[in-house]
Amino acid sequence: MSAAGSNQDVSKPAMIAVALVIALGVGLTVFDGALRTTVTVALGVAIIVCAGFVGAAVKRGKQ
Repeated sequence: MSAAGSNQDVSKPAMIAVALVIALGVGLTVFDGALRTTVTVALGVAIIVCAGFVGAAVKRGKQ
């Protein structure tokens, strides 16, 4: 795989993770109570999953 393809494989999940972190910050600011907890848990799990995809893409790129 070329370096450009490898960078593209890493950048898409990384950009999604960044968008989720921004959404988490907005959610913590805007929402209150149980909705804030729900948003925090849902986006936190999604960020962890995206981080796993970024790590896997980096690992594939190093092979």
